[in-house]
Amino acid sequence: MIAAIVFGIALTALVSWYVVEPLLSPAEAVAEVENPPDLEERYRDALRAILDLEADYETGKLSRSDYESAVRRMKLRAAEILREMDSPENGLTASDDTGRIEP
Repeated sequence: MIAAIVFGIALTALVSWYVVEPLLSPAEAVAEVENPPDLEERYRDALRAILDLEADYETGKLSRSDYESAVRRMKLRAAEILREMDSPENGLTASDDTGRIEP
């Protein structure tokens, strides 16, 4: 009888700790949040979307005006991502970048 009570208390304590522990350590919970897609992945997604729009237009699923509007938006999004990739905060820009390709 005493063994059953001790076992019940131990089990209750263990389950309580399992439930309460994530609430006591929010830093770990924040670290587990999925990271947003990186810039290169977002850029590839924008280019893929443009290709999909072209295919939809060629098969007649989109009207010309819908196609042009959607492609314009996706190109602007891709350009915005490229600007973000080139920003100094991302560490991807070289300080001596002249925009020229060396032979």
